Amino acid sequence: MEAGDFYEKYSTEDFILDERFQDWVMLGRDDKFWGIFCRKHPEKSDMVHSAREFIQTLHLLEHVPGLEQEQKALERFGKQISGRSGPKMTEINLKPATGRKISLRTLRRLAASVLILFLLSGASWILFKKNPVLVETGYGQLKKIMLPDNSLVYLNANSRLYFEKSLLGSFSREVRLEGEAFFKVEKDSGVDGYRKFLVHTNGMAVEVLGTTFNVRDRHAVSSVTLQTGKVLVNMNEGEQVTLQPGERVEINRKARKVVKNKVKPEQYTSWRNLRYTFDQTPVSELVRIIGDNYGLEVVIEDTKIADSKLSGVLEADNLQTFVNAVSFALNISIRKEGKQLIFEPK
Repeated sequence: MEAGDFYEKYSTEDFILDERFQDWVMLGRDDKFWGIFCRKHPEKSDMVHSAREFIQTLHLLEHVPGLEQEQKALERFGKQISGRSGPKMTEINLKPATGRKISLRTLRRLAASVLILFLLSGASWILFKKNPVLVETGYGQLKKIMLPDNSLVYLNANSRLYFEKSLLGSFSREVRLEGEAFFKVEKDSGVDGYRKFLVHTNGMAVEVLGTTFNVRDRHAVSSVTLQTGKVLVNMNEGEQVTLQPGERVEINRKARKVVKNKVKPEQYTSWRNLRYTFDQTPVSELVRIIGDNYGLEVVIEDTKIADSKLSGVLEADNLQTFVNAVSFALNISIRKEGKQLIFEPK
């Protein structure tokens, strides 16, 4: 485990009570470490921001303030939060605040006092109000995300996942996807029975209870591939399609065409395990994968290569491994020049 990876499991309160985090906020120590952490874990940005704001706003000193001083500090904090109109997209401010580190004992007592103030002053909305969260990946990067309801999302390269949750972790079980992701949705029973989980893209909304499926939305084409369970796909035009395991629906918004068919789900889901599964797959689909997931253009020097089809399981833990596997499977030479991959006969 890399240094600092345990912070992935931290809540807002954990950050507030962490002495290393306090040193960063109040003294500017470990600025590089926390900057890297925030860039590596954007899903923690709202927690980090809230914890920093909590510490900064109280203007705490090392000594325990008297009751009158503490009350004034709490009142100032209450006035600041009660004047807000609502949440906004979190931006992490890496500029350290000035001041001295406070003791853990002092911070625990004041944290409890502020929570009581929230409830008594009617400012508790800040704890329950939904805040937007964005998780995104670059080319060649995959991320595994645990949502507040314990559902798992494997976010493919060059993709973005949006959802909202409160500081206390409440979650509406509704997300928006740009790109591609594999979902493993947990069943969640509430007062009104099982709560639905919704995945929105530009062309559709996928509605499930508990199931595993793949969603892709690129180039005005949305698709859903169902591995287990059952899903209901609601299209923008009002049409609905129900999928059973092993079925896939593709919605082409430009061509205004919907195709549903039986497939081998692993062909569309194995990427999450750092491999691609092909079964008489045309090279044009391989070109699309390389462009979407690695940001590279493929140049094919021979028409025979362009007409080829690919079968087999190709490892893809990194670009070079994937390129080597493609070269072997197609019996061709592949060289990289800048942002291009050149496919040519041996």
